[in-house]
Amino acid sequence: MSARRVLAGIASGIAALVLALSGTATAAASGLPSASYAPTAAVIPNAGSVDSSFAFCNTPRGGPTIACFAAELHYVSRTQFRLNTIQLEDSLCDARSAVADVYDQNGWTGHEFVNSNGCHTTKDFGSVTISDSDGVQYVYIRLYACNSLNCSNGVNSLRHFNPHF
Repeated sequence: MSARRVLAGIASGIAALVLALSGTATAAASGLPSASYAPTAAVIPNAGSVDSSFAFCNTPRGGPTIACFAAELHYVSRTQFRLNTIQLEDSLCDARSAVADVYDQNGWTGHEFVNSNGCHTTKDFGSVTISDSDGVQYVYIRLYACNSLNCSNGVNSLRHFNPHF
């Protein structure tokens, strides 16, 4: 591989990192974050900790916030984790429901949270324990809005790595 290609690849990676880190997040009145840009899962992984939290929004560049998600994550073991105090806010009056899907390294876990209560509402989901017999290396959330006609672009949270893995 030529030095020029290597440098181009490095420059591309740095540009993606700078783009992902250029947004800021602030707390909204609901306790959920309000962000000008939400990070993608592939950028900077969360350091492995038994306890961590999700708090991010889907806010397209130059557009209004579509939805926000917040939850506490606790890794029970190598194969099991629990999401606590789960909240999903539908932030935009666009006739779509806010949706948050739970993923691990193997793909969609089959768990989905939907807020169909209307715009400017926050739905609480309590707690859920999720298991994967193959093990859970990391967890991330995909946040978007949908109705029967269309869906918004989705935004991924950062990956939260399992220290038991």
